[in-house]
Amino acid sequence: MWLGMSFDEARRIKITQGKWRKVYPLFEMMMTRKMAIEFVEYYGLPTPPRSACWMCPNRSDNEWLWMKKNVIADFKRACLHEKEIQAKHPYLWLTRYGIPLEQIEFIEKSEQNARVYPCKSELCFS
Repeated sequence: MWLGMSFDEARRIKITQGKWRKVYPLFEMMMTRKMAIEFVEYYGLPTPPRSACWMCPNRSDNEWLWMKKNVIADFKRACLHEKEIQAKHPYLWLTRYGIPLEQIEFIEKSEQNARVYPCKSELCFS
């Protein structure tokens, strides 16, 4: 499995053994996230978004809004996942608003004003 962890994300890289091996080509090329974005844009491709799992609570409002509009199935999965979590933990939410994800009216913010909550747990599946 190829994963796009860049050189500046070394702490997220996990060495695997066995039948399925994870490969980190950006890391192996010592390419930072900024360098990877510049490479993609050089060839006229759109700027790649920050990677995050469909249920990641560290998404910005812009990222949730984009998912809600463009990856509807994953947004619905995230809404269902939040309900499943709340069956045992009724005060846990996937956003900072404290209301169900499906009820939030996300407002797109300029990139300069958009807040991204970086993943610090490093406990995700990637």
